[in-house]
Amino acid sequence: MNLEELIEKAKTFEFDEEEIQRGLTLRDSFVKRFPLENLKNMTLQEYAGDKDSFCYWLEFKKEIPFGIGGGSASKFGIYRSKDGNYYKSLKNKKVLLENENLEKEFTDLKNKLLSIIDFAQNDEIDKISEIDIPVWNMVIIKILFLYFPDKFFDFAADWVINPIVNDIELKTDYENNKKNVLFLNYYIREYLSSIEPFRNWDIFHIGKFLWYTYAFEDEEGGDDNGNEEDDNQPHYWKIGTGKEGHLWNEFLQKNEITIGFGPLPNLEQFKTKEELGSFIKEHDEIAKDPQKGFKTDEIWNFKNIKIGDKIIANQGISKILGIGEITSNYFYYETYDEYKHRFSVKWIKKIPLDVKLKKEWAWKTVDEITEEQFDMLMKGISPWEEPNEPVIYTKKQALAELFIEEAELDAITNTLKYKKNIILQGAPGVGKTFIAKRIAYLMMGEKDESRVQMIQFHQSYSYEDFIQGYRPTDNGCFEIKNGVFYEFCKKAQGNPDKEYFFIIDEINRGNLSKIFGELMMLIEKDKRGKDFAIPLTYSRNDDEKFYLPENLYFIGTMNTADRSLAMVDYALRRRFGFITLEPAFGKEKFKAYLKEKNVPKELIEKINDKMVEINKVIKNDDKNLGEGYRIGHSYFCPDDKTDKNPDKEWFNHIIKNEILPLLKEYWFDDSNKAEEQLKQFE
Repeated sequence: MNLEELIEKAKTFEFDEEEIQRGLTLRDSFVKRFPLENLKNMTLQEYAGDKDSFCYWLEFKKEIPFGIGGGSASKFGIYRSKDGNYYKSLKNKKVLLENENLEKEFTDLKNKLLSIIDFAQNDEIDKISEIDIPVWNMVIIKILFLYFPDKFFDFAADWVINPIVNDIELKTDYENNKKNVLFLNYYIREYLSSIEPFRNWDIFHIGKFLWYTYAFEDEEGGDDNGNEEDDNQPHYWKIGTGKEGHLWNEFLQKNEITIGFGPLPNLEQFKTKEELGSFIKEHDEIAKDPQKGFKTDEIWNFKNIKIGDKIIANQGISKILGIGEITSNYFYYETYDEYKHRFSVKWIKKIPLDVKLKKEWAWKTVDEITEEQFDMLMKGISPWEEPNEPVIYTKKQALAELFIEEAELDAITNTLKYKKNIILQGAPGVGKTFIAKRIAYLMMGEKDESRVQMIQFHQSYSYEDFIQGYRPTDNGCFEIKNGVFYEFCKKAQGNPDKEYFFIIDEINRGNLSKIFGELMMLIEKDKRGKDFAIPLTYSRNDDEKFYLPENLYFIGTMNTADRSLAMVDYALRRRFGFITLEPAFGKEKFKAYLKEKNVPKELIEKINDKMVEINKVIKNDDKNLGEGYRIGHSYFCPDDKTDKNPDKEWFNHIIKNEILPLLKEYWFDDSNKAEEQLKQFE
C-alpha cells in the first residue's frame, strides 16, 4: 500500500462512533484518578503498590484503551513483587531494591518520567531520546497517549507502526525499527494531520483508521496485488501438521514442511493472489464457501515463504511440535499423490511444548505471526493467554489460615529462599500439603495456580514420568514425551522474573535417585542456570541440554509415620532444608479456629486436652513410635461442605473411624493400649 491508496481507503472507511466515544470516556477515568499535576508528588506506593496503583491501572484496567498486558512486570522500571519487595531488572536479572537504594531508584525513575511528559507536552519530542529510562516503550507511549491524546496514537506495535512509515514514505531522523516506535508514533500523527482527508479528522479517528487498516489487513506479506515485499528480514509462520499431528513424523524425517489442498497445481504458475483465488473458486475440493477466501490467503502465504523465514509446526491449539528455519525455495513434487507443495527446513527444536495457541489454528494451516510472538512461543509462553488479575495473598492471610506463628512462618520462607528446596516433614494430619501451597502463594504474593505444580510420588513413579522418556503413539510407534517436571521448568525458564513452585507430595514414597537421575546435581541452589546445563538421558546429542532455572523452588512433603518408606537418599537430603511441622493441639489459634467453625466449647477443650495427652504417650514410646508418629490436628478440622454442624456425633465419628484405627495400627501388637487411650474421651 502507498500513501495514495491509503488516502483512497480513508475516504470510504466507516467508523464505529460508539467505540470511539467509549474509549474517550474510559481514558478520562484514568486521568481523573491520576491527574497530571499530581504526578510530581506520586509516592512509590501510588506508583506500584497495590490494585489502585498507577502501574496496576495501566496494565490491568482493561477497559481503558491501549492494552499493555503480558510480558514482565519489569516493563514499569520498578515493580512490587509478590513477596512484597520492590525490584528492578538488570540484564534480565531480578535486583532487590531496599531502603535508601529503593528511594533513590524511584526518585530517579519518576524524575525521568516527568521529564518525558514535559517534553511531550511542549512538543520537544526529540529530547526524549536523551533520557535513559528502564520503562518499556509501550508503557511510555500509553502514558503519553492518556495525557496527550491529541499528540499520540493509542498503539505501540512495531508491526503496525513500521509498515505505516514505509507506506507513507515518512522522513524523520529516526530509523524505522522497533526501538523508535515512540518517535515514529508522534511523527506519523504530525504528518497525516497536515494532509487531506486527515486534516479534518481528530487523532482518535486517524488512530482507529490506521489500527484497523494495518492490524487487521490481509496477511499475505505483500501489497494489494500480492507482490512479495522486497525485504531481507525473516518472516515468522506457523504451519499445521494435520489432524492429530499425523504429518509431523514426515516433517521430522524429511526435514520438510508441506501442505496438501487436493488438486492444487504447482503454485509457481500463479503470479497474483487473484489468479490463485479464481482457481480455488472453481474447485470445491480445495475449499468450500465461505472458506475459499481464507484458504486463498493461506496458500498464497505458503507460496511466498522464503529462505531464512522461521516456522513453528503446531498440533491443534495446544501443542508446538517443532521450531525451524526455512532452507530452500518452494518446490513441487509432481509424482506425489498428495502433499506436493514443500519447503526444506532445518529443525531448531524438536521436542513438544504444551502451550495455549490461537483458537483459529484449529482450522488454519498457515498463519503469519510476529517476531515477538515467535520469541514467546520459543520459550513456551502463549502470547494469546490473557493474564488474570492477581488474587493478592499476604502474610496476614497466611497466618490467618495456618496454625503457626509468624516467626515459624518466616523461618520456613527464609529457608526456602536460601536453599530453594525444602521438605515439610511431620506426622499424619499436621497439614503439610495445605501449608506447602500457602507457602508458595505467600512467596508469590498472589494465588497464581499457573505457577504452582503439585504431584505425588509413588513406588512406580519413574524418570520417564518426571523428566522425559519414550512413550507409545496411536500409530504404534514410540516418541519422546516430556514429563511434568520438564514442562514446568520450561514455563519457569520463559518467565524469569516470576517465582515458580514445584510441590512433591509424599516425596519419600518414590525411588528418588531413579526419578531425578542426572538432575540430582542441578537441584542444588548454586547449580541453577544455563551455565550448568547438561544433556539429559534422552537427549539426541550433546548440544541438546537442560537446566533448572533460578526462579524454580521445590517444596516436598514427607510423612514421618509411614513404616513402609525408606529413608531419604543422603545425597538428596543435603540439598533440601528439612522443616518439622508440629500438631496444633493446645494452641490458641487452633482453639479459635474450632470456635469459628461452631464446635461446642466442651468439645474444643476435650479435643485439645486429650489429644495433647495421647500425643505425649506416642512421643514417649521410644521403642515402637516417637514424636514422628504423633497425630495431627487436621483430623478435627471440620469440612465446610459436609461438617456444617460439628457436634458430639461428628466428634464420635472421627474417634471411631479415624483415630482408633490409626492407634490400633500404631500398637498393632498391643490393641488394648489403643483402647485405653481412647477411654480418655469418654
